[in-house]
Amino acid sequence: MEAKCIEYDVPIVYVDPRNISETCKRCGFKADRNTVSTMNI
Repeated sequence: MEAKCIEYDVPIVYVDPRNISETCKRCGFKADRNTVSTMNI
């Protein structure tokens, strides 16, 4: 993935993977990861 990003001049953003699936990225709703993941499907 990094090679493709570099090839096409796409910036790479690294994030801490801790707790990323506990908060809805759209509205900020916080719940356990199973609940939030079903909303993202």
